[in-house]
Amino acid sequence: MHLSAVDLNLLVVLDALLDTQSIKEASQRLALSPSATSHALARLRGQFEDELLTRAGKRMVPTARALRLREPLRDLLEGVEVLLRPEEAVRDPRQVKRTFVIGANDFFELVVLPALLECVEREAPGVELHVRSMVDDGVSALRNGRYDAAFGVYSQSRLPEDIRLRPFLISRFVCLLRKGHPALRRPWTPESYAGLDHVLVAPRGDARGIVDDRLEEIGLLRRVRCTVSSFSSAPALVATTNCVLTISEHIAEAYMTRYDLVSRPPPLEVPSFTVSAAWHARLDGDPELRWLLDRLVAEVGA
Repeated sequence: MHLSAVDLNLLVVLDALLDTQSIKEASQRLALSPSATSHALARLRGQFEDELLTRAGKRMVPTARALRLREPLRDLLEGVEVLLRPEEAVRDPRQVKRTFVIGANDFFELVVLPALLECVEREAPGVELHVRSMVDDGVSALRNGRYDAAFGVYSQSRLPEDIRLRPFLISRFVCLLRKGHPALRRPWTPESYAGLDHVLVAPRGDARGIVDDRLEEIGLLRRVRCTVSSFSSAPALVATTNCVLTISEHIAEAYMTRYDLVSRPPPLEVPSFTVSAAWHARLDGDPELRWLLDRLVAEVGA
């Protein structure tokens, strides 16, 4: 027998009939008319080739076959209820056993991951975080399930409709120079800034960034003497050269003391940027991913 040939609604009627042993009471429970319930019983008898319920005075009693069906039927219906029940929020993170695969660059590893990992270690010891290097927007990896989530600077208007975003961190740009840099003894103007040699963090290999756009708007150009793919390597370069690095304040805070650097605000308007978590729409109802993102916002969000 093919399952497609079975009316599963009849099993709900059978469960009520076996429980009440009364067409009238079963119909009331199911909000059906007695005639509709009787018709369903007739179909069930044909389906199972058994009377299922027989008259015994004013009530009905189950046949031997019906008694054997009762327990597996109840298990089946309970399983369907579980299958159709909306997923609830994670109530006890300590019971979660899961590996999250995350696509990100080293900004995430330097700024976000330490606090997130500390939270996971404290609240959900069964959770593992596997971070994979990401140089593109990660959309294809989110779609095919290689990433559970990706982190970066995104614009929802430039993403396909099946990719969701949750902003969680706003960061401003600052400029880093070594102590004793000659520029620190001169006026800090857009012209003097543009005249310096610059280090640019370019994970995707582009030798141009938002600073170049802002300089161009006021008729200035800068020389990018060196591009690097990693946020962690850039501060070390300006520590031993006369280059300047324009970088996230969060990265700057992590490296200023280590490399004895000086921080200055850019001498021109450079907009802040927002770091967001991205995931595919099929995970919208995933309570464990939702829990992870909630903890991320609570621990790191600003």
